[in-house]
Amino acid sequence: MKTNNEKFNFLKIFIIEDSTILLEALKIRIEVFVLEQGCPPEEETDDYDFQPWSSNKAVHFIAKLKDKYIGTARIIFPFDKKYSNSPLIQRVAILKEFRGKNYGNYIMQTLHNFLIEKEFKTAKLSAQLYAIGFYEKLGYKAFGEIYLDAGIKHKAMKIKF
Repeated sequence: MKTNNEKFNFLKIFIIEDSTILLEALKIRIEVFVLEQGCPPEEETDDYDFQPWSSNKAVHFIAKLKDKYIGTARIIFPFDKKYSNSPLIQRVAILKEFRGKNYGNYIMQTLHNFLIEKEFKTAKLSAQLYAIGFYEKLGYKAFGEIYLDAGIKHKAMKIKF
């Protein structure tokens, strides 16, 4: 299945369905999180990054502008809806030269539309402190205490659809 932000035909946002494109998403994440922000490389990838389509526990998205991949994000689905029914949006990343152009907003809208189609009512994420304003503009509300993740301060956020 492919998803596309129809309003902005210059930016294509797809669900990743093969390892070649997943590798492109991992390159973006390494550029942003490891090289720019100094996150430990061993913390950037996990079990959700290896053939996620075979487990149905993660869906990865990638944004392509003309012929260049510029951004990525993923959704982790709850293991047990009895305890939590909110998917977790993670690894939202845009290459530095493409930031400030609303591409992150388009990616998040695509993820939200995907979750709404799957009949989820809420989603959660873990925002770096500098990004809280971005997520608040999308409708997220922060909750809980500030905590460290990969050595960077974060705050939990949630949205209701």
